[in-house]
Amino acid sequence: MYGAIILCAGSGKRTGLGYNKMFYQLQGETVYEKTVNVFLHDKRCEEIIIVCKKEEQSHFKKLLNLSLIHISEPTRLRRISY
Repeated sequence: MYGAIILCAGSGKRTGLGYNKMFYQLQGETVYEKTVNVFLHDKRCEEIIIVCKKEEQSHFKKLLNLSLIHISEPTRLRRISY
């Protein structure tokens, strides 16, 4: 058994999107939904932690609001994205 931590606090600068790449639609689903569904379909996964910006938490909850998924804010340890 295991838990998954999915980092969703990006800004999409390197992709040139101008918004968080996890909200990018790909074949009818967001990248976020596709990523989370991998773990939702694995019976060994007991918990999914989504690390995202405070101002985006409600958007992530609207997409998939399940008891298995917990939302958290990023720490200040990573400030620069290369």
